Amino acid sequence: MKLIIDIPEELYRDIKEHGLCGHCSDREIVSEAISNGTPLPKGHGRLIDVSHLFTVTECRPDGTEFTYVPYTSIENAEAVIEADREVEDES
Repeated sequence: MKLIIDIPEELYRDIKEHGLCGHCSDREIVSEAISNGTPLPKGHGRLIDVSHLFTVTECRPDGTEFTYVPYTSIENAEAVIEADREVEDES
């Protein structure tokens, strides 16, 4: 299972360096973060940060504007989380 959690950056660095062996409060923070985490569905696609995508705005003859993201901008965007290609047969 892939899960997105939110923990303090300092706690993340401590866990990376020393493991989760610290204070009870650290364990509580991590436990709560897991409980409140966002599970990613099996087989999800490549997740990208859309705020970094290149957009194009075209002015139409009637004065309206049309803004879009070119497909190549989406395809070339750096993945925040790679696609989950492994989908288990749940039958």
